[in-house]
Amino acid sequence: MRLRRALSFVAVLALASGSAPAMAADRSGLDDPVYRYAVAHPLDLAGLDRVSRQYSGAGIQVQLNGIEGPLPGPEAQRVLDERWTRRKNALGHSPADNLSVGFVWVGAVARGIWDFRDGYVGGVAPVDLSSVQLSLGCTRIKQTITRTYDYTNEQTPNAAYLYHGGLGTNAPISAVKDATSGHKMVTDHGVTDVILTKPRGCGKHSHGAQYTYEHNQGQSGFSGSAGWGFLSVSYTGGGVHFQKGTDPSWKTF
Repeated sequence: MRLRRALSFVAVLALASGSAPAMAADRSGLDDPVYRYAVAHPLDLAGLDRVSRQYSGAGIQVQLNGIEGPLPGPEAQRVLDERWTRRKNALGHSPADNLSVGFVWVGAVARGIWDFRDGYVGGVAPVDLSSVQLSLGCTRIKQTITRTYDYTNEQTPNAAYLYHGGLGTNAPISAVKDATSGHKMVTDHGVTDVILTKPRGCGKHSHGAQYTYEHNQGQSGFSGSAGWGFLSVSYTGGGVHFQKGTDPSWKTF
């Protein structure tokens, strides 16, 4: 997750999954300066940690694929920067080596992050799938938002849509249209944010979340489902596909 790619403010592609009369679970909208920073700088985990400490008094904890236990924001940034430095000039032994995923709580927003290695061009039909799976208790999903970017951190419009809103599963799935344009993968990196609400009478309790991203190259069709702890995808036709995910992350609010 390269700091040079975390410079531009981005517009929001809102993928609504429905809502009910409720109170905000936390300062989870654009009125929250920590979330505003996360929207403007999707890959700057070190900066997000700094802003979180400034406004909330506590840093962020990031779950990364391949790493046991959560990492503070600056350490997660270092790990991901080192991954891409090592792989900068060569493809990995497996296509999956070119993808990293992470998860972080930003207030009451459950954020999944994916990031392909710069220069990796693997975007072909059909879509990839991005899913945040949640254990919520009485808390509800208000909205699912997915944003996509090319490797220069230019936001790519109309490159994602809501495949399943998570009703009955608490595991919304966004479809990511991983095409290429001008020899650039238009979904090189991105985020899926699930904004939560708490109905009146829903008290403080623990919330769990984890993140999974499924990438494919050349399959001719698919169907997908998700629930706590899994994202299941079946395909027709040949091609390459792989999946990466994080361990669960827990937060009480």
